[in-house]
Amino acid sequence: MKKIYSLIAAALISTAAFSQVTLTLMLDVNAYVAAGNTINAAGVHLAGQFMTNGCTEITSDWNPADAGGGLTDMGAGIWGITLTFSAEPDDSLQFKFINGNDWAVGGPNIEGQSGTTLLSDACGFGDGFGGYNRLFVFSDETEEGYQFCWDMCTRCDGSDPEIVGIFNQVPVSTNISVYPNPATSTATVGFNVALPGEVTFEVYNITGQLVKSFTSSFAVSGNNEYALDLSGIENGMYNLIIRSGDAIATKSIVKN
Repeated sequence: MKKIYSLIAAALISTAAFSQVTLTLMLDVNAYVAAGNTINAAGVHLAGQFMTNGCTEITSDWNPADAGGGLTDMGAGIWGITLTFSAEPDDSLQFKFINGNDWAVGGPNIEGQSGTTLLSDACGFGDGFGGYNRLFVFSDETEEGYQFCWDMCTRCDGSDPEIVGIFNQVPVSTNISVYPNPATSTATVGFNVALPGEVTFEVYNITGQLVKSFTSSFAVSGNNEYALDLSGIENGMYNLIIRSGDAIATKSIVKN
């Protein structure tokens, strides 16, 4: 049976008939570089059906030059990006990682090329040219994110791409903001809670380990801000968990 990895990194759902979905994608290029390839000066980019699915950062379909589709170099051969979809997305999303920001980079610099790709029906959809696009099916499951190996369905060690699935609770807010993001030592978190009281902020790394935790008792009903101290945390991509009573919300943060 065809295996399709369901993807939804974090769902922030309002009380109205509206859903906002945040997806974290990470790409391991170590094996690709070890094979003699060089990362393009423009960096790694995405191209796919993002406008069709209501992505707020990538506002055009199949356009590697779209500024919102550029991944962040996380170091150690890992590139990452977090995308927000402003409305309930379609059932599926097709996309590719591209080494560069122009289709002219060609051949081995574009995933899914006929005759060389390790993408398959296990995680892809035929592109009509003998190759594959990556394919994800959105579902009601809540999973934190995914890490892939260049041009493969899995991570580079062959393991499942799912990073961790720990967020599946009622949201605190439908409007979480972090500024600046990427951040250096401090980030300001904007959030909304229905009731006043204690709020906990937890920072998890990409393997799901808690690296820092803060508690604030100042939160009032409505909009709030909190200065998040990121000093002492290594550079990289993290997930911020905000807890207020039984409610929870998530937001990706990059520390550099």
